Amino acid sequence: MKAKQAAREIQLHASRINVEANLLVKELDLASVASVNKFCDDILSTEHQVDVLINNAGVFQCPYSLTEDGFEMQFGVNHLGHFLLTNRLLPLLQKACPSRVLVISSALHKRGKIDFSDLQSKKRYSKKAAYSNSKLANVLFAKELHKRYHRRGINVYCIHPGIVRTELDVT
Repeated sequence: MKAKQAAREIQLHASRINVEANLLVKELDLASVASVNKFCDDILSTEHQVDVLINNAGVFQCPYSLTEDGFEMQFGVNHLGHFLLTNRLLPLLQKACPSRVLVISSALHKRGKIDFSDLQSKKRYSKKAAYSNSKLANVLFAKELHKRYHRRGINVYCIHPGIVRTELDVT
């Protein structure tokens, strides 16, 4: 599993610079409300706090498909999954204050135009537009989360990572 390998590498690097790193690797499918809820139930029952939440996972310009819960895939995975995850974990983020939520978006959010009457993109689907819309939703969510929680000690950052070579567009 790539996540376990990444955790090992982070812990190894941290030990080299004398930093203690406690990393937790768990399975999560953002295309499934049940999976997000199961993950959150597990975290809420075993962890005392969450210091940093990084909303980074996503899909990129994929053909039209639906999540198992019936949401357009890019909007479901890139936004709704993170929205549910973050909201469910807010109590643990509040316990860790000051804590951080990092929302990884994209400069492509500027091309987004969310049609609230057609969130599922049933009328017209463009994989590029769907991706941009999901990233615009990320930005709007981060802004609202910041507005509601920054005075309570949860710092929210919305980040465009720049042009980074990943495997996201390979599949």
